[in-house]
Amino acid sequence: MIPDLLALRKQRHAHFFPNILMVVLAGSLLSYVPVRAYAGAAEKPTASQPSVMDLSLQSVMLFALNNNPEIKISEEHEEQAGYATQEALSVLYPQLDVTVKAAEEYNAPANFTSPDATIGKSDTGPSAEVILSANQLLYDGSTSREEVKRRETLQDSSKLQTELVREKIMITTIESYLEVYRLQNTLAEYDSFIARLRQIVKKVRLMADAGAESKAKLKYAESRLSFAEADYTNTRAAYNDALTDLEFLTGKLPRFQAKAPEVIDLIQIQLGEYKKMAETNNTSFLVNAKERQALEHELQGVNGRYMPTVNMIVEMSQSHDTGGEVGRDRSAVALLQLSYKIFDGYARDASKGRVNSQLQEIDYRRERTRRDIMQKLKLAYNQIIGLENEYRALLDETEANAELQALYKEQFELGEGDVIAMVEGEERLFTSRTRLYRIESDITNNSYSLLRQIGHLDREGFCENC
Repeated sequence: MIPDLLALRKQRHAHFFPNILMVVLAGSLLSYVPVRAYAGAAEKPTASQPSVMDLSLQSVMLFALNNNPEIKISEEHEEQAGYATQEALSVLYPQLDVTVKAAEEYNAPANFTSPDATIGKSDTGPSAEVILSANQLLYDGSTSREEVKRRETLQDSSKLQTELVREKIMITTIESYLEVYRLQNTLAEYDSFIARLRQIVKKVRLMADAGAESKAKLKYAESRLSFAEADYTNTRAAYNDALTDLEFLTGKLPRFQAKAPEVIDLIQIQLGEYKKMAETNNTSFLVNAKERQALEHELQGVNGRYMPTVNMIVEMSQSHDTGGEVGRDRSAVALLQLSYKIFDGYARDASKGRVNSQLQEIDYRRERTRRDIMQKLKLAYNQIIGLENEYRALLDETEANAELQALYKEQFELGEGDVIAMVEGEERLFTSRTRLYRIESDITNNSYSLLRQIGHLDREGFCENC
């Protein structure tokens, strides 16, 4: 069984990273396939238990992206940004107002239409007035148009912010899924490891009872078995925690067996090329560029406030007995209105200084973001190289441990082997096999981290309908 597993690992590692620029994920959404038992994770189903299914990273990602409230909140921010743009755009349309007044007036002196009315006589009576006005902004130094452009840019920025949230959820989901995958397989290795230790302890006990082996070696074997069983309990608790973390992102999941995802061979491309891709495609860089563009529009709008404002106003009114018993009166007026603020207490100068300072700040933020991204990019790239080298060395070590343990077992069965060497050989073999799963998970984690930094962690790579 051990040589078969090692051959499978070597075969997987030989084409562990197909040389294409996309994520290749195995498995269907919910394929009900019984798998071998995993202690504490995917136990062999009984008549009262549901079947264990294979659940790929692609399927888990679908659940995470569709059920996560953080993404829903960010999508609402997108919608709010769209309405804010519509608010700014409304200023460019004609503004229509109607005013209706009705009152009981007292006028002294009052106006009268009758020629017999006494001049200077007071009067009390009802009055009414209707005013319809239209105001069209013609020019304001492009302040309003620049505000529209600013909000449109912020609307684009809000979409990129949503992508940042999605990327964060995707990376967290990948990490949680890989931790579940690692611990499921570690628990399976514990099953086999503890079973083999129990066989060794059972045989050594029989030999000790017959006087063929010392009690000290029996006690040593029993102590190592107890330690393995205690460590198994801790690993199972860690698995339950990892599963809880994953279900926090996805919602309740069915009983499943995790599958190892495959990613591209990222070290086939030089680090310098990745830096160029990050400068162009990284979402944080794109957000920074949109925020700077929005500030530039705001600065143009502030400059426009130094210019006069021109409005065209059309007003029509009809009144009845306003100022006395004069009957109905109608009037209409069309005019151009120009206004210019001569002095505003240096408010425009202060606004211009504030925006210029914000532009400097956004440049500093970009530099800080660039350093952070390049650091993460280098770390992920170097980690992948180091982990792949360690993985290849560990494959050879695991194969050597398996062959050596087979020799120990043969000698032990012939009564020529040493109990301590047999137990320690099982421990070395178990440790190397479980380290393989850890390194596999670390390579995949760092690969997805690198993809995120260069802007290629795309949700469509997991599910088209997310």
